[in-house]
Amino acid sequence: MQGVGLRSVNDGAFIGLNSHLEELHLQDNDLTVFPLEALQNLTQLRYLGLQNNFITELPYDGLTGMPNLQYFSAFNNEIAQVDHGFFYKTFSLHGIYISNNKITHLDESIFWMHGKLLELELSNNHLGAIPEGLFWNLPRLAKLQLSN
Repeated sequence: MQGVGLRSVNDGAFIGLNSHLEELHLQDNDLTVFPLEALQNLTQLRYLGLQNNFITELPYDGLTGMPNLQYFSAFNNEIAQVDHGFFYKTFSLHGIYISNNKITHLDESIFWMHGKLLELELSNNHLGAIPEGLFWNLPRLAKLQLSN
């Protein structure tokens, strides 16, 4: 569903796919809201691509129903807020790509439980400061982009 002009995703859009869908590409659309309910319980999802949309917020528990998610990509959106619990219970994440947004603040505990994280891209946001301990407990982090 890449580049088809989607403006929203209905809550039950992926019913029946929860046990076998591994990749979901929703990039290059017109989404303004993170489709929280539609994405819940996609337990086998390994990649979620939401880049090049108009999403403004990443809500609490946004990825909770995706325990096998390895890569989350939401660069080139309008994201101003990432709730401290957005990545909660996503212990398999290897890559988070949220550059080119409008993020002004990240809670110091947002990445604490992500010991498998290898890549984190935060470039071209509006971060005024990096909170103490933001990268605590990321022993495998090999790539960190913070450029502006």
